[in-house]
Amino acid sequence: MSANQVIQEERRGLILQLLSRVPQFTANETIIRDHLIHMGCPTSWDVLAGELTWLDEQGLIQLDKPGGLAIAKITRKGQDAADGTTRYPGVRTPLPL
Repeated sequence: MSANQVIQEERRGLILQLLSRVPQFTANETIIRDHLIHMGCPTSWDVLAGELTWLDEQGLIQLDKPGGLAIAKITRKGQDAADGTTRYPGVRTPLPL
């Protein structure tokens, strides 16, 4: 597995973990990007847009763009991936505490 692949899977896992912990399981793209930067995973706006689209296509989040601002909400399938209940290809599974 390449370094880029590891980073991509980590980024996706961090997005799902954030969404699993925020009120209403929903966050906009600015909050998500700030969280990724804070967690040591700096991400450009273009890369974030691609990751959110991928997660939506996989059924792990629901993505809405009212007024052009991306808003993501985790799905049950995404929650399972976020907490490690189910392994999902392309998403890093969280390590046990």
